[in-house]
Amino acid sequence: MEFAIENDVIGCFNSFFSKNPSHFSIEAMEPLTVFSLTNDNLETLFAYSVKIETLGRLFTREAFLKKTDFDYHRARATTEKRFVEFVQNNGHLIQRVPQKYLASYLGIKPETFSRMKHLIKKSYK
Repeated sequence: MEFAIENDVIGCFNSFFSKNPSHFSIEAMEPLTVFSLTNDNLETLFAYSVKIETLGRLFTREAFLKKTDFDYHRARATTEKRFVEFVQNNGHLIQRVPQKYLASYLGIKPETFSRMKHLIKKSYK
Protein backbone atom coordinates (compact mmCIF):
# COMPACT_ATOMS: atom_id res chain seq x y z
CA MET A 1 0.00 0.00 0.00
CA GLU A 2 1.18 3.47 -0.83
CA PHE A 3 -0.32 6.95 -0.83
CA ALA A 4 0.27 9.73 -3.31
CA ILE A 5 -0.88 13.33 -3.35
CA GLU A 6 -0.85 16.10 -5.93
CA ASN A 7 2.14 15.94 -8.30
CA ASP A 8 3.34 12.59 -6.94
CA VAL A 9 4.16 9.61 -9.12
CA ILE A 10 2.67 6.28 -8.17
CA GLY A 11 2.83 2.87 -9.75
CA CYS A 12 4.29 -0.58 -9.50
CA PHE A 13 7.92 -0.14 -10.45
CA ASN A 14 8.52 -3.88 -10.44
CA SER A 15 5.84 -4.37 -13.06
CA PHE A 16 6.85 -1.28 -15.02
CA PHE A 17 10.49 -2.25 -15.43
CA SER A 18 9.93 -6.00 -15.85
CA LYS A 19 7.02 -5.43 -18.27
CA ASN A 20 5.01 -8.06 -16.40
CA PRO A 21 1.47 -7.55 -15.10
CA SER A 22 1.28 -5.99 -11.67
CA HIS A 23 -0.14 -7.77 -8.65
CA PHE A 24 -1.38 -4.39 -7.39
CA SER A 25 -3.97 -1.86 -8.43
CA ILE A 26 -4.30 1.86 -7.89
CA GLU A 27 -7.42 3.23 -6.24
CA ALA A 28 -8.27 6.93 -6.09
CA MET A 29 -9.88 8.37 -2.98
CA GLU A 30 -10.31 11.82 -4.51
CA PRO A 31 -10.89 13.08 -8.07
CA LEU A 32 -7.70 13.02 -10.09
CA THR A 33 -6.09 13.42 -13.47
CA VAL A 34 -4.00 10.49 -14.63
CA PHE A 35 -1.05 10.60 -16.97
CA SER A 36 0.19 7.27 -18.19
CA LEU A 37 3.63 6.41 -19.53
CA THR A 38 4.63 3.07 -20.95
CA ASN A 39 8.06 1.59 -20.43
CA ASP A 40 8.76 1.84 -24.17
CA ASN A 41 7.80 5.53 -24.21
CA LEU A 42 10.04 6.18 -21.22
CA GLU A 43 12.96 4.45 -22.93
CA THR A 44 12.33 6.63 -26.01
CA LEU A 45 12.47 9.75 -23.80
CA PHE A 46 15.69 8.52 -22.21
CA ALA A 47 17.24 8.01 -25.65
CA TYR A 48 16.12 11.49 -26.70
CA SER A 49 17.68 13.40 -23.82
CA VAL A 50 20.53 12.72 -21.42
CA LYS A 51 18.93 15.19 -18.98
CA ILE A 52 15.68 13.22 -18.95
CA GLU A 53 17.62 9.98 -18.50
CA THR A 54 19.50 11.52 -15.55
CA LEU A 55 16.22 12.74 -14.06
CA GLY A 56 14.78 9.22 -14.43
CA ARG A 57 17.80 7.68 -12.71
CA LEU A 58 17.59 10.17 -9.82
CA PHE A 59 13.84 9.63 -9.47
CA THR A 60 14.28 5.85 -9.45
CA ARG A 61 17.01 6.10 -6.82
CA GLU A 62 14.86 8.30 -4.56
CA ALA A 63 11.87 5.94 -4.92
CA PHE A 64 14.07 2.95 -4.05
CA LEU A 65 15.56 4.69 -1.00
CA LYS A 66 12.12 5.77 0.22
CA LYS A 67 10.73 2.25 -0.14
CA THR A 68 13.75 0.63 1.53
CA ASP A 69 13.63 3.09 4.42
CA PHE A 70 9.90 2.48 4.90
CA ASP A 71 10.35 -1.31 4.85
CA TYR A 72 13.17 -1.08 7.40
CA HIS A 73 11.18 1.13 9.78
CA ARG A 74 8.09 -1.01 9.44
CA ALA A 75 10.10 -4.10 10.42
CA ARG A 76 12.26 -2.52 13.14
CA ALA A 77 10.51 0.47 14.69
CA THR A 78 7.99 0.21 17.48
CA THR A 79 4.35 0.91 16.72
CA GLU A 80 4.60 4.23 18.52
CA LYS A 81 7.71 5.29 16.63
CA ARG A 82 6.17 4.36 13.25
CA PHE A 83 3.06 6.34 14.12
CA VAL A 84 4.92 9.45 15.33
CA GLU A 85 7.24 9.47 12.30
CA PHE A 86 4.27 9.06 9.98
CA VAL A 87 2.44 11.99 11.59
CA GLN A 88 5.59 14.14 11.47
CA ASN A 89 6.23 13.37 7.79
CA ASN A 90 2.70 12.84 6.45
CA GLY A 91 0.31 14.51 8.89
CA HIS A 92 -1.64 16.05 6.01
CA LEU A 93 -2.87 12.57 5.04
CA ILE A 94 -4.75 12.14 8.31
CA GLN A 95 -7.41 14.57 7.04
CA ARG A 96 -7.56 13.03 3.56
CA VAL A 97 -7.27 9.26 3.96
CA PRO A 98 -9.62 7.02 5.96
CA GLN A 99 -8.04 5.93 9.23
CA LYS A 100 -8.39 2.21 8.46
CA TYR A 101 -6.10 2.60 5.41
CA LEU A 102 -3.51 4.58 7.32
CA ALA A 103 -3.54 1.97 10.09
CA SER A 104 -3.07 -0.82 7.57
CA TYR A 105 -0.23 1.10 5.91
CA LEU A 106 1.54 1.37 9.27
CA GLY A 107 0.84 -2.26 10.15
CA ILE A 108 -1.29 -1.44 13.18
CA LYS A 109 -4.91 -2.02 14.16
CA PRO A 110 -7.37 0.83 13.50
CA GLU A 111 -8.16 0.99 17.22
CA THR A 112 -4.48 1.47 18.03
CA PHE A 113 -4.20 4.17 15.37
CA SER A 114 -7.20 5.99 16.84
CA ARG A 115 -5.84 5.77 20.39
CA MET A 116 -2.43 7.09 19.34
CA LYS A 117 -4.00 9.91 17.35
CA HIS A 118 -5.94 11.04 20.41
CA LEU A 119 -2.83 10.83 22.61
CA ILE A 120 -0.93 13.05 20.21
CA LYS A 121 -3.79 15.57 20.10
CA LYS A 122 -3.75 15.72 23.92
CA SER A 123 0.01 16.27 24.04
CA TYR A 124 -0.20 19.28 21.69
CA LYS A 125 -2.99 21.06 23.61
